[in-house]
Amino acid sequence: MTLEPLGNEEEQPAEAIHIDELHVEPWPDGQRVRVHLALSPFTTRPNLEAAIFDAEENEIQRIHIVENMDTRLVFTMHLRRARLPGKFTLKVQVFLDAEQILDQKTLPFEILQAP
Repeated sequence: MTLEPLGNEEEQPAEAIHIDELHVEPWPDGQRVRVHLALSPFTTRPNLEAAIFDAEENEIQRIHIVENMDTRLVFTMHLRRARLPGKFTLKVQVFLDAEQILDQKTLPFEILQAP
C-alpha cells in the first residue's frame, strides 16, 4: 500500500525517512514518560522501535510500532521496573526491516523524584 503525502509535503523515497523531532516529557507521577516523535513525510510505512534504558544500560521498557502511518506520534511508556529517581536514555530506531535502519536517535533524560 502506498500513502499519499499530507498537505504540500514532498514525497520522499523510503531511504530518506528520518526523525525530525524527539523529546521526552516525564509524567508528574514519575512512573511514566510521554514520548513525542516527528518523522519526515513518507509514502512507505516505516517500523519504529523505542526503548528506555537506565544508567547501567538495563532495558526498562521497549515498544514496537509496525508499519506506522503517522508523521507525528505521541505515546506513553511506563517505567515499572525502574529505580526512581534516576537518569535514563531513550533510544529510537526507524527501519523498514532488520537490515535497513533508516534513522536512530538517542536522548538522555532524568526523573527527578520518586513517586
